[in-house]
Amino acid sequence: MMTCSHFFEICASAARQDTYNRECTQCFDSWDDLLGVDICLSCFNTGCLDEEKHHALIHFQRTQHPVVVNIKRIRVATDRQEKPLQKQVKLVIQEETGLYDIQTCVKCYICKISNINEDSDDLENIISSIISSPSAVEKSEISSWEHELTSCEHVFSLLQDNMTEDFNQSLSLCVECDLKENLWLCLQCGNVGCGRRQFFENSGNEHALQHFEKTLHPISIKLGTIAPEGIPDIYCYLCNDEILDPNIDMHLKHWGIDINQHKKVEKTLVELQIEQNMKWNFASFDNNENIKFLYGPGFTGLKNFGNTCYMSSILQVIFSFKVFEERYMSSFLKHPLNCSFLSPSLCLECQLNKIADGLISGRYSIPIKDNNFLEENKNYENTITPIMFKMLVGKNHSEFSTMKQQDSFEFLLHLSKLISQQSRASNSFDPTTAFRFRLEQRLQCLSCKRVRYSSYDQDNISLSFPVKKYSDDEDILKEITLEECLDFFTSEENITYFCKSCGQREGATRKNLFSTFPEIFIINIQRFELINWVPKKLNVSIIFPENIINLDKYLFKGAQPDEDILLDDQENDSFYEPLINMKYYEQLQSMGFSQAHCKRALIETGNSDIETAMTWMLSNQDCLNNNAFESDSFEINEEQVKILEDMGFSSSQAKKALKETNSNTERAIEWLFSHTNDSDDFKINKQNVIMGSSELPISYKCQAIVCHKGGSVHAGHYVAFIKKHISNKEEWVLFNDEKITQVNEIKEAHKTSYIYFLLRI
Repeated sequence: MMTCSHFFEICASAARQDTYNRECTQCFDSWDDLLGVDICLSCFNTGCLDEEKHHALIHFQRTQHPVVVNIKRIRVATDRQEKPLQKQVKLVIQEETGLYDIQTCVKCYICKISNINEDSDDLENIISSIISSPSAVEKSEISSWEHELTSCEHVFSLLQDNMTEDFNQSLSLCVECDLKENLWLCLQCGNVGCGRRQFFENSGNEHALQHFEKTLHPISIKLGTIAPEGIPDIYCYLCNDEILDPNIDMHLKHWGIDINQHKKVEKTLVELQIEQNMKWNFASFDNNENIKFLYGPGFTGLKNFGNTCYMSSILQVIFSFKVFEERYMSSFLKHPLNCSFLSPSLCLECQLNKIADGLISGRYSIPIKDNNFLEENKNYENTITPIMFKMLVGKNHSEFSTMKQQDSFEFLLHLSKLISQQSRASNSFDPTTAFRFRLEQRLQCLSCKRVRYSSYDQDNISLSFPVKKYSDDEDILKEITLEECLDFFTSEENITYFCKSCGQREGATRKNLFSTFPEIFIINIQRFELINWVPKKLNVSIIFPENIINLDKYLFKGAQPDEDILLDDQENDSFYEPLINMKYYEQLQSMGFSQAHCKRALIETGNSDIETAMTWMLSNQDCLNNNAFESDSFEINEEQVKILEDMGFSSSQAKKALKETNSNTERAIEWLFSHTNDSDDFKINKQNVIMGSSELPISYKCQAIVCHKGGSVHAGHYVAFIKKHISNKEEWVLFNDEKITQVNEIKEAHKTSYIYFLLRI
């Protein structure tokens, strides 16, 4: 054993920051690999020892932190038969004592000593602390990923009807049908009705929901989940969410129910959701009995570590496109040498490079020797777990920082925004430009017939469709073609409008057409509609062309010779206003929300659906209530304007950003970076840059589909179907978290499709 003078310069364990003691911060190599990982004893960054990447050595070269401890975990052979995995209701860190040997070795990169004396009490304590303490990742995720519940105003103001002498409601049968399970008790009047079908796996005819639609009694409890211990399912239909009732004992006693005498006999909604997240019926997408699992480059699974399928499906899709692969794989080996962040865990470029290498390289996707792939409790080990990535992209975000299920489309918009901001800040190529195109909006005054054209840069469209039923009585929806959806999107609609040219308020017609089309066309299918104040999913199957999709007819042909063009002059602000879905806008207004709040919510959520916009408004009340853009008395702070001007922004840009962000300088900077396409000043500098192409023919093929199974975008399960080259032939592949399998056809996928990714050919 040897000593090293640099060892005495390292910080004490008490001053240690969060430790990534399991996995390299710049790739998915871990302490389970042959060489283990090196943990810096100065800043506690973790690096791999791979000969090509050697992120531990690069960390030393950049920081001059010489002393590290190499940690390697080796599985111990055991004759003990492992117990099957238990039902996963919350994320817990399982004790692995006795299953592994931990080998450590302290070394110095300057002295080139690899066996520093570990007999020192200080060193021994530091190493022991590193090994035994939860990593920064585990500290972040060790809290339960059960649905986070709160009470609502409706449960606090609940007034229960008097129980009459003739009240004889059976608690074991739906009043409208003969169902005996999935029963919900209305806490206001005592009605018992069956619930909605959850994940297509249990009974339900929606009679409890229909009772609410007739009576507007908002609070119901799932009878089968009542028990002295645990939390029963309580649902508020007005909030459209699960809630807590602090007085549930009293409310149940009113209807003669003693909570202490009940036993839980049914799964809760969160248990059903988690069960669905952990499995997906492959047979429903492939008629072959022999399911072919795929491994190697481009076929690496992503571990679901608690309601993360929404993120996994998006990551698998975007990194299947060449523009993302080339952007981040080329940066994977180069960027670590010049990264300006002390900890790569805080650098978005590092984490995107890490995801790209993890998914594309194939190093972490090796066939499992055990061929019993379909065993329910099978532990899929050949995957990567992007917890570090999720921690970074979800940081300070009200939704993505939690372990709740989220909307995959909303996450795509959030991630695209972060990538664009990071690309601008680092002056590097932005791969999300492949999503962008230009929409042309034609507005014609119904009084003077003058026409105004406006251009908007977009990176997606959201398609709604006219629902066509076979009959008024049957809730069976017809199939709808992609062409019908696009025709509906580009059709004329009547809007309220005051024409400054003629001074009339007779309204106008508005129509959207495409000036250009993107390389990758993102189409969100709006499957949720507000019916009787309750968002309802429309299970409509989209009919897609099997091969080439031609969109020539939707290209804007330019202003017509006989049109009287209305000039913009004072019509527009210095920043354009993004398009909003007027149907959703009017529905939200009818629910009592202000015009400004409705517009802001739809813009922030990408016009995805009513439920998402409502959720955004309810979770951002402080931001909405304090937002200065709604106030006519907004005062400009010239010192803040000067700060933004010193960063290169114009005075008008700075004032607009401060107004939009309630004079918050940091938020104003972020707003400016995310609205560069909105500013007239930016348009002057970039007037020759037009996103997308108008070159004919405009032909696409369907390259990927994100599907959603469940009754809400914030529940259920997301998977991705992606076209991949297998044996020199394009085949459809299902990416379901850890499991990746080839499928013969995707007809069923079009019934649950939520986001389409079309690739221009």
